[in-house]
Amino acid sequence: MAPSFDNLTEDRGSGSEEELDFSDLRQNYDVRMEEGLDAFVVIDGLPKVPQESKQKLIRFLLKKLNSVGKTKEDAIFMPMGGDRISEGFAFVEYATPQQAVEATKKLHGTKLDKSHTLAVNKLTDIDRYGREGRVDDEYHPPHLDDFKEREHLRWWLADPNCRDQYVMFQGDFVGVYWNKKRDNPEKILDRMAWTEKFVQWSPM
Repeated sequence: MAPSFDNLTEDRGSGSEEELDFSDLRQNYDVRMEEGLDAFVVIDGLPKVPQESKQKLIRFLLKKLNSVGKTKEDAIFMPMGGDRISEGFAFVEYATPQQAVEATKKLHGTKLDKSHTLAVNKLTDIDRYGREGRVDDEYHPPHLDDFKEREHLRWWLADPNCRDQYVMFQGDFVGVYWNKKRDNPEKILDRMAWTEKFVQWSPM
């Protein structure tokens, strides 16, 4: 006679779930839901290389990336174009969001080689700016005001006789003069009520 359901004993087999070691699986495949995309950065300014040189570039880049945090080759995604040439940027996942922040602070603007300078930004920053409409898909050239020529503030330095200027404040008048060693000074301008207290040359 078969045993009833009430008389069945719990059989866990040769080992319980608590006895199994999943640490290697968690390390390789665990999804950090609480961190989202905060541990990702975007590296721009990279050389554009063919498919056969992609891994070599990644390994070269990895040395610089690991100087500020911890990442690995399979955590670097470098998109390739239809012509099998890299697009010049890559997505990188660091071990923690703090390391991603450190990468943006210390690697942004640094030289990868003589011809390439890295631009490092957090992926969440790029996503946020784009979502808020701060980045337009279409390029609009900046507005430039028409050039307006202004008076040269140091025009007196071009005096052909290499004369110095000096200023005199007497009564209500302020005058600026060319200095002449043996002759009377030459007046440049004389203005009434230009100031009430004192005059001083501008550093410009």
